[in-house]
Amino acid sequence: MDPLIVVNGNLSMKHCDDPFDHKMFGFWLNGIGMNIIGVIGIFGNIITILVLSRPRMRNSINHLLIGLAISDLLVLITAILMVGLAAIYPYTGRIKLYNYNIHPFLLIVVLPFANIAQTASTYMTLLVSLERYIAVCYPLKARSLCTKKHAKFCMMIVAAFSILYNGVKFFELQLVEGIDPDYGTFYCPRASPLRRDPYYIKYYIHWMYLIVINVIPLSAITFFNLQIFMRVKTVNKMRYQLTQREMQDIKLTSMLFAVVAVFLICNSPAVLSNIYESFLTNIMIDDRLVKISNFMIALSSSVNFIIYVVLVKKFRLVFVDQMKSILLCSVAPQKQMPFNRRISRLDSERYSVSHTTTDTLTTSLC
Repeated sequence: MDPLIVVNGNLSMKHCDDPFDHKMFGFWLNGIGMNIIGVIGIFGNIITILVLSRPRMRNSINHLLIGLAISDLLVLITAILMVGLAAIYPYTGRIKLYNYNIHPFLLIVVLPFANIAQTASTYMTLLVSLERYIAVCYPLKARSLCTKKHAKFCMMIVAAFSILYNGVKFFELQLVEGIDPDYGTFYCPRASPLRRDPYYIKYYIHWMYLIVINVIPLSAITFFNLQIFMRVKTVNKMRYQLTQREMQDIKLTSMLFAVVAVFLICNSPAVLSNIYESFLTNIMIDDRLVKISNFMIALSSSVNFIIYVVLVKKFRLVFVDQMKSILLCSVAPQKQMPFNRRISRLDSERYSVSHTTTDTLTTSLC
C-alpha cells in the first residue's frame, strides 16, 4: 500500500466534508466563477504563449511574459483541480466520485505544484517589473542587461527557486482511507505530522510565506513601478527628445502598470489573509476570505491576455494575423490559383508568360 495512505475503518464521510457553513458561497464563487474564468484564462494564456513565441515578437520582455503566462497557466489548472471542481459537490451533491476518490489523490500532488506555480507567477511579475525599470530608467544599460539570454537565465533561477522553496509541500499531506456502508471505499486528505508541527506552521507556513511570497516581491514590484511612473512623468515633458526605442519602452509601461495593478489588487485578499494568520494564530480565519483569496488569485492569472490585446498594438496585430491563418487553414487548406497571377511583372517579362496561360499550381494558404 502507498505509504501516504493510512487505513482507518472508523472514518466517516462527514469528516471529509467542508466544516464551514458557506457551501453555497463557495459553489457560486469557485464552483461556477473560478471554473469559468479558469477555462477562459487557460485558453488566453495558451494563446499568449503562441503569440509571444512568434519570431517577430521575440525579445527580452516577451520571454519574461511567456514565463509569466506559463506560470499563470499552471496556477489556473491546479486551481480548477484543487478548488473549482471540489466546490461543486458540497452544495449540489454532484460529482461525488471526484470529491471522494479522485480529488484526494490529486491534492497530494497538485497542492505542491500549485504553490510552485504561484511562487513562479509572483516572481515572474517581479522580473517583468525589473526589466521595465531598467529599460525605462537606465536605457543605456538596458542594451547589455535586457537581453534574451539574461531573460532566460533569470527565468531558470525563478523556476529553480520556486521548486526548492515549495519542495517540502510534497510531504504536507497524507490520505486516510475509510469505508462507507452505502458508498464504499473513500479517501480524505489529512495533514501529515510535518504539517501539524507547530514550529513548521509558525515559521514556514506563516512567517516565511508572508516574507518570501508577499513582503519581498510585492514591495519590490511596488518600488520598481513607482520609479517607472516618476520617470515616465518626467520624460513626457521632453517627448520630442526621445529616440524611437525609448518611445517604445515608454508605451510598454501602460501594459506593465495594468498587469501590476491587477496583480496587486487580486493578491491583496491573500496578503491580508496571510497577515491575519501570522499575527493572530489562535483565531480561526473566516473561510469566506480564503475562498475569495483563491478566486482572486485565479482571476489575476486569467486577465493578462485581455490586457495585452487591449493595450499592446503589436500583440493585437500578431494575434489577429494568427487567428486569420488558423481560420484560412481550416476553411480553405488548398486553393487553385492561376500560375500567371502568382508571377511578378519582371518574372512575366523574363519567362514570357502570356495572359492566356491556363497552367495552374496548388498554393497552400497555410
